[in-house]
Amino acid sequence: MEEFIAHPDVHPLPGFGRCQVVACDRDRCSPSHGHCHMHRVKWTKRSCKGPADLDHFNRTEPPTAEEGSASLRGLAPLVIAQFLYGLQQRAAQGTKTKYWSIRQLADVLRRHEVGSLTQPLDIKTHSIATNLLTRLQDACFLALRSPETEALKDTWDLRVFGHGGTLDFTAISQSWLREAAKRWASDRLPTSRNKQVYGNLQTQLKAVALLSESLRAHRADSGQAPAALSRADIEHHLHRLVWLEEQEEISAYGRYTAVHVLKFVLTRMRTLGLGRPGGPLENLPDDVALTRRDVPELTRDKEIGRNLPPEVLRALCDALPLLDDMETAPGVRVAVELLIDTGRRPDEICQLPWDCLERDPDGKHVLIYNNSKSNREQRRLPIADATAAVIVRQQQTVRARFPHAELSTLKLLPSRVRNPHGTRGIASATVGATHRKWVDALPPFMVTTAVATGGRAVPETVEFDKKRIFPYAYRHSYAQRNADAGVPIDVLRELMDHESFETTRWYYRKPRELHQTGEHPQVARSGRRLRRLCEAWILAA
Repeated sequence: MEEFIAHPDVHPLPGFGRCQVVACDRDRCSPSHGHCHMHRVKWTKRSCKGPADLDHFNRTEPPTAEEGSASLRGLAPLVIAQFLYGLQQRAAQGTKTKYWSIRQLADVLRRHEVGSLTQPLDIKTHSIATNLLTRLQDACFLALRSPETEALKDTWDLRVFGHGGTLDFTAISQSWLREAAKRWASDRLPTSRNKQVYGNLQTQLKAVALLSESLRAHRADSGQAPAALSRADIEHHLHRLVWLEEQEEISAYGRYTAVHVLKFVLTRMRTLGLGRPGGPLENLPDDVALTRRDVPELTRDKEIGRNLPPEVLRALCDALPLLDDMETAPGVRVAVELLIDTGRRPDEICQLPWDCLERDPDGKHVLIYNNSKSNREQRRLPIADATAAVIVRQQQTVRARFPHAELSTLKLLPSRVRNPHGTRGIASATVGATHRKWVDALPPFMVTTAVATGGRAVPETVEFDKKRIFPYAYRHSYAQRNADAGVPIDVLRELMDHESFETTRWYYRKPRELHQTGEHPQVARSGRRLRRLCEAWILAA
């Protein structure tokens, strides 16, 4: 063999050239046939069935599948660039993409001779490939958008502005009011500190949509001429909201929100100068506005009184082990326990860092969290030893799941999807969905309430509405049980991290002496006082 290889007359023979199938990288099997062996067999079977287009076969036939690989050969150059860009964005988000889904989608795109992922596509394929195609298209569409182009549309993708969700202005039929709403939203988006900006803006936009609906309902011109409007149109809108409440189409709190928010939005629109010449509110009279007297009074029970009765809260705590059996996302039970014990907002619990537990100078446990609503970071909340034990166990679980990750980047409740390094917290929507499923599966909650009969209050046992049991209700319950236990308002304000005393005052049913006594109790979910808090510690925090 060595002599044969070394012989000067021995040299390799020339190949027969590449297979004519564009996506194939193999050589032809013979000089008389233009395909590799595999595609030669396929073409023979195809041509035996009837007339076939050889050129179309060469352009659209997929390459021979190989284990562990996917080929984009044969796709249009633009599609290849879009494909790679979309995969890059998925990888940056921590999303895994299987090679067989790439292969399936590439074969479908090649067979349909797609020229761009951004063009309308009417193709059917396996659900995995369809999902990948949707994600790649979404990444490509998002790359071509900008805040300037998005602001011209009637439906905004808030990811373009650095947030999530969409804003839909189509419910506002008056062109001048819709344009003013867009200008107002453009001003609000850069200054919104809350991560849940979509929900807040959608609520405020709904108040404007209700005004648009009122103008459409009672004006002959449907409110299209702003100069023809007057204070009477505002009064008609207020009367219509009362009627909607009586018809139970909106709640008392919904009516309050609709008026309160609309007053804020209209005032802000004028502050932005939208009433100047050339602005959308140029011809709108000054009396088309809401005053403080127009906002309906809201009793405490209708607004803040969403706390859970003690017997309901006890039943929920007893049923916490059932969350382990039905939990679809790891960490939901821990999230619910922390919501009950600490009274923090759902998003604040879901985004807790791994190292959120510290001790104060007295050696007591303190929870370190970020106030997502007011954008105040590194807030300190004293917690019970039992709550700290829940956090320590969760820390151990997370550390075992991500043994090599930096502790400073880990989340206490990491998401299960798109999270290879543990840097993304579980979504509050995931906690809410699992929590709702858990509550609905529990037996009915029976509570004792006072019913007025014959001029006196008679106790009666009734079933508690499960719709009132949602994650944010634990925050109200935390505040209410501390207020009922006699915690002074200044201390409760610090515990709740409220900006104003007026917000905290809602939790005090009866007038009481609000003073500082030097030391104040904090109350657990069971109603037991946890420990005494020093006034100096509160002020330092």
